[in-house]
Amino acid sequence: MAERAAKTATPPKKRGAKLILTDIIGVLLIILALWLPPVALGKRVLRLGYPSIGKDGGIIAADNGAALSIAAGNLSKTLKMRMQTLVPGQQTEDTEAVEAMKTLPTRVDAVGPYYTFEAYGPQPNEAILVLPIPEAANPDLLDLYTWTPKGWAWTPCDVLGADGRVEANLAELPRVAVLAQDKTMGPSVSAYLSRFGAPTTETMALMSEISPDGAYVQDTGALGGLAEVADTNAAQTSAILPTLSNVYEGVVRSDWVDNLLIDEPMLQSHVATVVDWVTGGGYDGVNLAYSGVDPALREDLTRLVETLADQLHAQNKLLSIQVDRPTQVSEDEWTTGAYDWIRLGRAVDTFRVPTLLDPAAYIQDGQMESLLTWATRQVDRSKIQVVISTYSRDMAGSSVQDRPYVEALADASQVMLQNASYTVEAGAPLSVQLAHLLDSAGIQFDEASRSHWFAYRDAAGQAHTVWLENASSIARKLEIISQFQLQGVTMEHLLGEQNDTRIWDVLANFQDACLEQVQCDFSVVYTLQNEQGAQVAQQVVSLSGPQAAQPAALAPQISGAPGLSSAQAQGEGSAVGVVIEAPEAPGKYILAAAIGPADGQSTPVPGIQVVFEVPSPTPTPTNTPTNTPTHTPTYTPTPTDTATFTPTHTPTVTNTPLPVTPTPKPVARSVSGTGFGYGIQADMITDGDHGRILGAVQQIGFRWVKQQVEWFRYNPGPGQYDWGALDRIVDSCNAAGINVMFSVVKAPRWARPAGDTDEGPPSDPNTYGTFMRELAARYKGRVKAYEIWNEQNLYYEWGGLGGKLNAGRYVELLKAAYRGVKDGDPGAIVISGALTPTGVSDGNIAIDDRTYLEQMYQAGMRNYCDAVGAHPSGYNNPPDADWRTYSDPTAAFGARGHPSWFFRGTVESYYNIMSKYGDGGKKIWITEFGWASVQGLGVPPARGYEYAADNTEDEQAQYIVRAYQMGRNYGFVGVMFLWNLNFGPVSGASDEKAAFGIVRPDWGARPAFAALANMPK
Repeated sequence: MAERAAKTATPPKKRGAKLILTDIIGVLLIILALWLPPVALGKRVLRLGYPSIGKDGGIIAADNGAALSIAAGNLSKTLKMRMQTLVPGQQTEDTEAVEAMKTLPTRVDAVGPYYTFEAYGPQPNEAILVLPIPEAANPDLLDLYTWTPKGWAWTPCDVLGADGRVEANLAELPRVAVLAQDKTMGPSVSAYLSRFGAPTTETMALMSEISPDGAYVQDTGALGGLAEVADTNAAQTSAILPTLSNVYEGVVRSDWVDNLLIDEPMLQSHVATVVDWVTGGGYDGVNLAYSGVDPALREDLTRLVETLADQLHAQNKLLSIQVDRPTQVSEDEWTTGAYDWIRLGRAVDTFRVPTLLDPAAYIQDGQMESLLTWATRQVDRSKIQVVISTYSRDMAGSSVQDRPYVEALADASQVMLQNASYTVEAGAPLSVQLAHLLDSAGIQFDEASRSHWFAYRDAAGQAHTVWLENASSIARKLEIISQFQLQGVTMEHLLGEQNDTRIWDVLANFQDACLEQVQCDFSVVYTLQNEQGAQVAQQVVSLSGPQAAQPAALAPQISGAPGLSSAQAQGEGSAVGVVIEAPEAPGKYILAAAIGPADGQSTPVPGIQVVFEVPSPTPTPTNTPTNTPTHTPTYTPTPTDTATFTPTHTPTVTNTPLPVTPTPKPVARSVSGTGFGYGIQADMITDGDHGRILGAVQQIGFRWVKQQVEWFRYNPGPGQYDWGALDRIVDSCNAAGINVMFSVVKAPRWARPAGDTDEGPPSDPNTYGTFMRELAARYKGRVKAYEIWNEQNLYYEWGGLGGKLNAGRYVELLKAAYRGVKDGDPGAIVISGALTPTGVSDGNIAIDDRTYLEQMYQAGMRNYCDAVGAHPSGYNNPPDADWRTYSDPTAAFGARGHPSWFFRGTVESYYNIMSKYGDGGKKIWITEFGWASVQGLGVPPARGYEYAADNTEDEQAQYIVRAYQMGRNYGFVGVMFLWNLNFGPVSGASDEKAAFGIVRPDWGARPAFAALANMPK
């Protein structure tokens, strides 16, 4: 066909020269049209006139001085690029840039021109963009946004206000860039919610997000504490993002997170578990708070967060992260440890940054402003929430203790009589002082940080400075935050806590952008009441005035001055005291002080009261009561620590308090008990050589110490506390890496029923609850566990004979203590008081421990303890002996035929009872066990402890080791505390406690000491 067509086709006609010339001219005109605007084919195809940058680097500039530079080595071959400025409405051929301008996020306004980049060639590894700061811009609020076909993105940059420019390191060339500022919008307020908070629908309405506490990561990457996540039913409009932390039993378990990060299968499983929890629980997202991560794992932590963010976002869920507090290393640089702020900020929806602790950070142009300036260069400001705690801070040396505002004010309200006995003559002048305000001459105000502070010295002479967190200091923090147009704030300890109630008004004003400084002057109300509670006199004194000392700096120096004299107090209306006239009528009087804002908008907070007596004209002499010696009963199947300690300050008080109506608090939920652990009981009060004691504990490889705390020694009057030796014990143990359990017993005389003959429980369980709250708050995070009473099924531990033993009454005491401990330290473990194993059950001397345990459960014990205490004594029987069959014919003491004589019989029967009442998931904490032996002590057994002659020292060692091995293998046993370490040196060889010890009275090691040191753990 092709050949045929060729043969039959008509040959073309020849064209003339004129026509050919016309064709050439036409082609040239077409080419010229394509070359010239608007088509400009030369520029579009050949990029004629576009600047070039080669492998050696170069700079491309716009017409207003903006420039983009690429350093040598960042390009693989030549790049051609044009950089231009563009303003809305300007005629341009760049339709793509015009469309991008229309999609700039609505929450920001462009400041100055847009910058367009037309690049042809390879992407550089890195480029530096420099843009001039427009005259109308506020450098503190300026941000850089870049656009690519993926959309607009906030881009990290440095705003160099003094130099008038913005610099950014770019990993990818944008198509469009612009400087922008966030529009003025109402910031959000979010809050953490503890398990013990009591939020209302009204308070929740202020919150855009709620993060309930409780959940934590476990060592396997699984999640724990999910059942403890706080109830958020009151949050009807707030987003719920529960917090997932690595804090377990009050300890930051950074090792668990570190191990997770280096185990890829565990990491992926962990991410999937978190996503399932969030989606399955119907939450809006999760707040990740992994603290103390190894900085060497920075990349791994970032990968975890990015992976989690991707998977949550795929489910339309949010991710928030709280980072650790950064450290400033130079004027404009901070180090962030394991937290890559730039990459984490890109991945998450909310980025939570803790405030700085030092009040000096909040002065004008201070450290907090420096931090937020730097932070907004690393993270999109629209994602940043600043975390503010409402707790006040008690600073002593290098330690900082968080305290609720009301508690701190109550401490400041501690009243005392200066240079006066507690029996005074009618009409005599009495100088009344606020004991904890003497060193600072009142509550002082630092204008620069708008913070109130006071100073005092504790019983050990340690200087303390307390910085109050109230409406004034919170308003100052919010004032700084509002300068940066951030997403908002997250409040810690706000919901259901004892705070300055005016904080709520401050937060509402913050949201409405009408924040004002809060003026806060304090006054103290002195009140005198008679025994019947009737008010005799009242006086209000301002805590502000010309006599108030001014701080030399924001870290006040404590003068150590003894305080104002009574004449000064009377003449000037001192911030620390007044002079009153003793009433003429005889009787007992209660003097109290309460501190609060002078404007009366908050209820004054009462502190410790003192009592004095005006005697009758012809008084009848009375004996001064003394402490009743510890009763030594003949029936003592399990010994009890009777170490003594003389407090340094024990003022005489009565149990007639000012009438105060307490605010009811919700019952705290149980925390998970710890796993198996090795502990021992020691006397660190009588024996003050803590180095030797703790050295011995470390030598045997143990990590727990039990110390019995006799309540009456540290709470001599209502609201009066003299912590004395306890501070030193806690400090020593923490420094040595030893965990502490306090077993708290023996009510003070002022709190006990009048007819009790032995040191037993209080008349009102709430007095014990109050003491436990104060104890737990003081040692928050440093004392890990509290045992609530000791052997309460024995008469001499429960007030004496007379049929007083009552499991229901004990559970009421346990309930009050549980609430108190959880209020003071939610992470502390509460253990029910261990019973003494006994077969006696007459209700007068004793109640069978198994019967009593069942009665405790029937009274509701399950809801008020984290673990169950036990004292499984072995007497002269091996720990694994079966009480139903075992009998030693060589034993002189017949301890057989009943489970109370046997270690195994007690432990296993307790667990069966726990399981019967649905509590088998808890651990049994063996808070006292051991075997007595008098071999090598040179003394016969003490009366009632004859079985100590049946045990050799070697048997003692073998039985103790075997008991620990059994406890570890049971699976339901928590920490086991051996009775005891050093009661031989403390009490002497003849005391029954010495026979149980693992060191001799001269501190020589007994065989059990070496056996425990060599025992595999």
